[in-house]
Amino acid sequence: MNEQVSFERYSRVAVFLHWVMAALILVNLILAVVSANSEGGAHRVVLNLHKSIGFSVLLLSLARLAWRLYRPPPPMLAGKAAWERPVAGIVHTAFYFMMVLIPFLGWWVSSAAPKRHAINVLGWEAPFLPVMQGKAFAGAAMAGHKVLGFTMAALLVLHIGAALKHHFIDRDKVLSRMTFPPLQSRA
Repeated sequence: MNEQVSFERYSRVAVFLHWVMAALILVNLILAVVSANSEGGAHRVVLNLHKSIGFSVLLLSLARLAWRLYRPPPPMLAGKAAWERPVAGIVHTAFYFMMVLIPFLGWWVSSAAPKRHAINVLGWEAPFLPVMQGKAFAGAAMAGHKVLGFTMAALLVLHIGAALKHHFIDRDKVLSRMTFPPLQSRA
């Protein structure tokens, strides 16, 4: 059965990718904090899981971008404040940028580190990037990875807050366009 095209809602594929990636990104932010505060074997286990999820996010981000080109998102709902459209556009563009760049920089760190440890995703090892090895190269990539990770966390708070504002205060259909099954608007 063909999925009905709707200019009101995101496609089922877009909704699925959104929520799977949201869960993976939230888990990975938590794992980053746990990894930074753990030692020894526990640190290695948590870091390996963080790397595996991060690489999965990179692959899913590329799939999501391809899907977005194939099936553009619905237009913004009418009646929004003049400032909401550009802010939403900037935040969404920043998310896509970071969903690719953060895991790519993590992959770079793994490839440039003096003591390389492969990224394993469901039994498949990602190849190392052809980058210079050394503490300086890995450190520069790690600095970018961390700064963008903190930026991603801040944007997530903004994004979730905006979705809740639309649903509970504005009582519009913004959040329901990205849920399975659609949430009923409270209007």
